[in-house]
Amino acid sequence: MGPHITLLSIIVTIVMKPKMKPTNLIDRLPARFQWSIHNLVAHPLMEIFYQLGFKDIAQEIHDKTLPKEKD
Repeated sequence: MGPHITLLSIIVTIVMKPKMKPTNLIDRLPARFQWSIHNLVAHPLMEIFYQLGFKDIAQEIHDKTLPKEKD
């Protein structure tokens, strides 16, 4: 594979580094797109990681992409 950065390695890096919070990026989007990112991107990725046996990473992906509830 060499020095190429894969999408999988980027996702794992984001999930495993607590200082990088994807929810901050999601919260900057208009409200109507916040749930779209969670549902269309996070859920499929979560399922892939879950099926590969990475249940903790799957749950992290899910939880970190949840939009913050509005007050």
